[in-house]
Amino acid sequence: MLYALFLTHVLANIATLVIKINNVSLLFMPSTPTTFSKDLRQQLRHQRRQLTSATQQQHAQQALKNAQQLLASNAFNHPQNIALFISQDGELSSQNLIQYLWQNTSHRVYLPVLQQHSEQPMTFALYRPDSQLKNNRFHIPEPFNTSTISASQLDWVFTPLVAYDDSGNRMGMGGGFYDRTFAFKQHQHKNTKPHLIGWAHSLQKITTLPTQPWDIPLCGVINEIQLEWFYGREPLND
Repeated sequence: MLYALFLTHVLANIATLVIKINNVSLLFMPSTPTTFSKDLRQQLRHQRRQLTSATQQQHAQQALKNAQQLLASNAFNHPQNIALFISQDGELSSQNLIQYLWQNTSHRVYLPVLQQHSEQPMTFALYRPDSQLKNNRFHIPEPFNTSTISASQLDWVFTPLVAYDDSGNRMGMGGGFYDRTFAFKQHQHKNTKPHLIGWAHSLQKITTLPTQPWDIPLCGVINEIQLEWFYGREPLND
């Protein structure tokens, strides 16, 4: 588990942060919020890449068990449109969850597809066992020659992330793709679909993240330890 503690209060969005990893404290004193976010991303990405294959596999198996608690709820009594992602860069593997959904449920699995221009929201392509994949410009596999839907047509979204905090704030890779794609949720009730669930290792959790007005928070996170809901954002049985 990655523990973070702000030692001084935030002045003009500038923070001093101590991150404790394996009993070693790392002091971040960024000159700007951008520098802070960059340093934090580098540290957390390094930590998850250092996990052994055996640990990665164990985390994925335990996370699947926690995901099954969610899938057993009344909200999944009828087929749902569920977005996932192809894990890379040490991310918690999503493959076990995808296989489970294919083999044991009638839910439809989708993967994000980038558009030609970065400012455009992602669409989501149906992903089946026989789907053909090709790499996008970031070398992430995407389905092609298949039907796509918009983000608003999804019921559940398991999102990748670099970090998340106690309040459900999410830090991605910095491209803003998920925030732009789900910007419409800023004008919705917080319990309204699609529900965004972080899929991550527990070591990616810190106490507090810097936020921006356009950030879209998570309603929950699944890691190898638990399914965690954030206060006031528990999905309704819809």
